[in-house]
Amino acid sequence: MVGLAEYTSRPKETWRGWQWNRIAERLAGDSKAPSAQRRACSRATALYLCGPEDIDRQVALGKGFRTENLVAVDLDEASILRVREGGGIGVCARLEELLVTWPADWPIDVVVADTCTGFSASAIGLFAALVASPGVSDRTVVSVNLQRGRDKDTTEWREKIGGGLGAIGEELPKHRGHEWLMGCNCLMAAISANRLPRGISRNDVMAARVHGLLERQEPVTQTYRNSKRSVRMDSVVFRFGLANSPECNGLEAANALRQAFAYEGMVPKPYSDTRIARCRRRLAALRAVRTRRAG
Repeated sequence: MVGLAEYTSRPKETWRGWQWNRIAERLAGDSKAPSAQRRACSRATALYLCGPEDIDRQVALGKGFRTENLVAVDLDEASILRVREGGGIGVCARLEELLVTWPADWPIDVVVADTCTGFSASAIGLFAALVASPGVSDRTVVSVNLQRGRDKDTTEWREKIGGGLGAIGEELPKHRGHEWLMGCNCLMAAISANRLPRGISRNDVMAARVHGLLERQEPVTQTYRNSKRSVRMDSVVFRFGLANSPECNGLEAANALRQAFAYEGMVPKPYSDTRIARCRRRLAALRAVRTRRAG
């Protein structure tokens, strides 16, 4: 997953402020007090897709985040170079690969994925990476922004998930961000329900787990239309809600989850050993730079 090519428009700027305000509230335990939010943000580590203009960093700094705790992520080397030249820190990598190689002793408090995709295979892979990330916990705040309509490659996946939600009395939302979250929650509940002993209603357990997840996640959604590109963007901000467990951590777990989340015609390849090794080297270098700056 790569960063969205940035653009400046009034709807986009309004949305960006909304997003970071919701993130700050959740970090501060839903407090509306600016002082509480700034304290919480000052201690938080955030990974975000930066794009070529790195606009989000300035908004995050205004909320109280510290430069050494804002980790820019992009596949474009030039974008990361501009972040570094501007005094920030960043990694040239795929966000999913960075998440699954992240060290367990450096907690991730925020993940911001302002994507350039619709409900795509990479969006599904992102949720699997969040589940398998050693740095992500149930308290991690996640923001995902998806483009409505660019999702032909997941039509079958969404239809199957819609059937699963229908079986527990839920409908698949039309809002792409909410749809992504509900679909992935449904899959996590189904994976757990498949381990149930005989005689226990699978649908009842799935319903309880999906609803329980939503209560912990407390998702909020937003939609805006970009006036320059005439596209509708759907976003969701939520606490991740899934407790970090050792058996779900790391690369092997991420590959297993990617397979479990797949469907016929969209079976993702395992992560490349070469790319993962490169990601680990770049992450080690990033951490060294951050330690020097923080010291």
